[in-house]
Amino acid sequence: MTFNKISENILAEIKAIIGDADIITGHAELEKYSHDETEDLRFYPEVVTRPKSPEEVSALMKLCNENLIPVTPRGAGTGLSGGALPVLGGLLISMERFNKVLQIDEQNLKQRLSRG
Repeated sequence: MTFNKISENILAEIKAIIGDADIITGHAELEKYSHDETEDLRFYPEVVTRPKSPEEVSALMKLCNENLIPVTPRGAGTGLSGGALPVLGGLLISMERFNKVLQIDEQNLKQRLSRG
């Protein structure tokens, strides 16, 4: 599958979804998100977002799916398997702001998380 780069128009749509303050595009700031604890591998995303709600995550995923933009979800970046590495570039969705458990569905063993 061939993926697309994030154009200025797509970036404007991302900003409309989550606002300028929660978007990272500068090379120096992207460095933190280019690696996890896996050896010495580095893959830079084009853009990092730090959404505040499940609705923002959903809108970002829909936008990227419609435009064939690769997406990498990221938690704390402490993994050892490379799962948080944006090997295809594209959009990295950092879940760092989702730091509060809102409810636990004991029957289905699921947690609902949100920003605290």
